[in-house]
Amino acid sequence: MVGGLVSAASGNREAAAISTRLPTPGRGPRPERPRATGHDTPHTPLRPMWCCRADGQPWPCAQARLLLRAEYDQNPVGLSIYLAGLMYEAMRDLYRLNPYDGPEPAALFDRFLAWGPRRRPPSEQPS
Repeated sequence: MVGGLVSAASGNREAAAISTRLPTPGRGPRPERPRATGHDTPHTPLRPMWCCRADGQPWPCAQARLLLRAEYDQNPVGLSIYLAGLMYEAMRDLYRLNPYDGPEPAALFDRFLAWGPRRRPPSEQPS
C-alpha cells in the first residue's frame, strides 16, 4: 500500500513538472476587424471590457456582426477561427477584471460564436 502511495505521489510531481514546462499561451488575434469605413468609429472591441468602441454594446455588437459577416463572406471558417481566438482573449480579460463573477462560458460562446457561420450536421455535409 505504501508503495502505491509513493508511486502516486511521484506521478503527481512528474505531472506538475511537465505542466510547468509547458509554454504560456500567447495573446490571441488582435481585434482589428471589422475594418473601419470612412471616418466613423470602428465597431471594434474596447479591451479589457469587450464593449464596442462605436456604440458601447457588448462586442460583437449587431453592427460588428453584420460587418464581420460581410467581410468574411467567402471565408466562414476564417470567421469562426477569428472569433474563437477573440473569445479566448475576452475570457482572459473578463475573468481577470472580475474573477468571482465573470461571464458564464455558455454566454460567451453565444456572444462570440453561436451567431457565426451556420454549422451543418454531418448528414447535411456535401459529399
